[in-house]
Amino acid sequence: MFVSWIRRTYLAWFLALCLGGAPAVAHAETPLTIEQAVSLALANNERSLKAPLRVEAAQGQLEHARAAFLPTIVASGTETLNAKADRTARHFTNAESLSANLPLLNLPAFPLYAQARHQLRSEQWGSVEDRRSLAYDAARAFLNTLASERLLEAAERRLSRARDTQQDTQARVDAQLASTNDATRATIDISTAESQVVQARGTVQRSYLELSFLLGRSISGPLTAPERTTSAAKNGIIRREDVIRFAESHRPDLKSAEEHTEALRQSAQEP
Repeated sequence: MFVSWIRRTYLAWFLALCLGGAPAVAHAETPLTIEQAVSLALANNERSLKAPLRVEAAQGQLEHARAAFLPTIVASGTETLNAKADRTARHFTNAESLSANLPLLNLPAFPLYAQARHQLRSEQWGSVEDRRSLAYDAARAFLNTLASERLLEAAERRLSRARDTQQDTQARVDAQLASTNDATRATIDISTAESQVVQARGTVQRSYLELSFLLGRSISGPLTAPERTTSAAKNGIIRREDVIRFAESHRPDLKSAEEHTEALRQSAQEP
């Protein structure tokens, strides 16, 4: 018996080494937090990926507008093949020229350059706004999915209570302590609760699809409730005037609109 125990022990060690020390217990999937959801959206969503490209295009337009102040150098050359040789016994003749054009004063270039500069700032603020709105959309989809799951849990509890009530009512009817109308009403309550459960499940599936679309990857749960955000929403005291004043001075879309308006104003001075 002792020899067989040694054999089993060595066999277990050998299998463990062959499997590379793989754990015997499979770990559950780590719940997704709202911070991770926002990070995934900023890394994978096309709205976040195209924002730097708009800024790069605006930088190219600024470089193009700056070229109006730079000198223009033109180099040209010609080479001619002659049937008869010239005095130097050559059949080829060539000529080269190099010219430089330096503008002394180009008045339309000043407003166009100012327009391109303000348009670049507008695109930079617009890029910040695109990422900010995407982050809020991802957080909103995350919270909507959590709310859908809570509604599904409530609907399932309602169905469980309806079934318990139906069983209790049926027992009372069998004991002639209640009428058959009470049993019919309990059956109708079960049907209503079942339809609410089915609708809640469909809402949860749709919410997960919308969240997956924003995050750029398949999300099936579970999700972690943001306790810090929930507690801050319960205990926070925010004045409407302070919120409006802070938004007017910090919102990127307002700054982008101001820079775009200034770019149009500079463009109007070009004629």
